[in-house]
Amino acid sequence: MRILLVSYFFPPYNAIGAVRVSKTAKYLEAAGHEVRVLSASDQPLPASLPLSISPEYVCYANQFNINAPVDLILGGRRRIVVHGYSEAKGRSPLLAKLGHLYKTLLHIPDHQIGWYPDAVRQGTKVINAWMPDIILASATPYTSLLVAHSLASRFKLPWVAELRDLWTDNHYREFPEWRLRWERKLEKKILSSASGLVTVSEPLADILRQNYSCLTTVVYNGYDPEDYPAATTLTNQRLTIVYTGSLYEGKRDITPLFQALQTIPDVASKVHLKLFGYGHCHTVRMAEQYGLQGAVEDCGMVSYQESLQAQVDADMLLLVLVDDPRDKGVLTGKLFEYLGTGKPIICTGSHDGEAA
Repeated sequence: MRILLVSYFFPPYNAIGAVRVSKTAKYLEAAGHEVRVLSASDQPLPASLPLSISPEYVCYANQFNINAPVDLILGGRRRIVVHGYSEAKGRSPLLAKLGHLYKTLLHIPDHQIGWYPDAVRQGTKVINAWMPDIILASATPYTSLLVAHSLASRFKLPWVAELRDLWTDNHYREFPEWRLRWERKLEKKILSSASGLVTVSEPLADILRQNYSCLTTVVYNGYDPEDYPAATTLTNQRLTIVYTGSLYEGKRDITPLFQALQTIPDVASKVHLKLFGYGHCHTVRMAEQYGLQGAVEDCGMVSYQESLQAQVDADMLLLVLVDDPRDKGVLTGKLFEYLGTGKPIICTGSHDGEAA
């Protein structure tokens, strides 16, 4: 088949969503399909993720940055690429409130909506030159689904919507009721036009099946054995625990691990917790409150390969889940990356969700 993949996230921009879509493209090609990708240029992410298909098959559409005023306040786009939005300029209560108001009014359905106009234009050019049999769009961001819906309607093509995270049924999208009502109507219009829906776990698929009549199936996240480097020959002097990804204050609770580490005499000489990614300032401050300064290190943002190297070299890997029934269906790409290393995984949070 000829398959047009529509995804805001795609290499070289380093995000976990880009990894999944990139590997989807790689393995669809390996199965004998022709694949083209429509993605976004100038993303506020490190450009450190290798492409898994030929660059000539990827079209990058320009985007109008609706967050330009926010970027300016937070120190500019370069600073955000390095530190992310959560740490770019502190987190005062006033800035947090203003930021939420800004998102409520302008991020409809998300802050990548500025990509939509040129994505439709560039997608139209791709289809005119190379008519696909089907369009597969991956969200988040949900703007990807709007782009695919528009292209599919214009060219009378079937399309499939992949929701790595649910849309209005995602309880992390905390907006006023008026905004949610409007967005539910938008979601219904967009997803009702799809020929099929894909998500990452059965609990999430069950929610979609309750709302939509089209075929809904589960495609788990995974890992690519070809990506994993060999472990370094150096032996860790301390028990090294590695966490990769973001930790958001009040959303993932790492305190059970800190409470356990606190019981170990002279813990800093025995345990080394290494945090890779955005959003770890709060976690480091919390570690200091537990007297774990020498045991916890914020390693910052690294490339995908460096992240895998850290995982392979670790003694244990840390998975932080949310102990909330609404998170039962969350199955992150991180868990599968961890499984690919064969290393022990220590987990905090829910005992009965899909990940557990």
